[in-house]
Amino acid sequence: GIGDLIVNPFILGWNRKNTFFVLTMDTFVPTGRYKRTDLANIGNNYWTFEPVFAVSHFNPAGSGPEVSAKFMYDFNTKNTATQYRSGQAAHVDFAASYNFNPITVGVTGYYFKQTTDDKLNGAKVGTDGYRGEVFALGPLVRYQAGKVPIVAQWQHELSASNRTKGNSFWIKAAFRF
Repeated sequence: GIGDLIVNPFILGWNRKNTFFVLTMDTFVPTGRYKRTDLANIGNNYWTFEPVFAVSHFNPAGSGPEVSAKFMYDFNTKNTATQYRSGQAAHVDFAASYNFNPITVGVTGYYFKQTTDDKLNGAKVGTDGYRGEVFALGPLVRYQAGKVPIVAQWQHELSASNRTKGNSFWIKAAFRF
């Protein structure tokens, strides 16, 4: 099924030479299927408001080094089906690579740190508020097929607390129109 939709009410972008900046607000709308009794759900059944600042440095004219980071902070509302509120969290996605044109290779990863306690009916959950933290790292390969970048990346979670620990593998393409 389809998970929660992400809406961006505004996106500001600007650049200074080969450094590009984006400022936006992601709003996660609880549209995905959610059932309280299911072990896993595709939707969260709560809203998340996420200010985002992203920066990338690369040569738009061709090959060379590329460095990017996306900084986010999550403000979650309460899940009305369970009265559970996940804590606020800061996280960053990052990548460092080299563009050989049309192939780019590098390393990618993320760091996530929950900054406030999870709460159930307004009370802290557990002794530590279930504050999660995770760090992941792995390789990435991008192929530029005309105007369509195709990216494959694998990320291994090297450390995790109060979160599941594992691996993720992504293949994605961006179509511009």
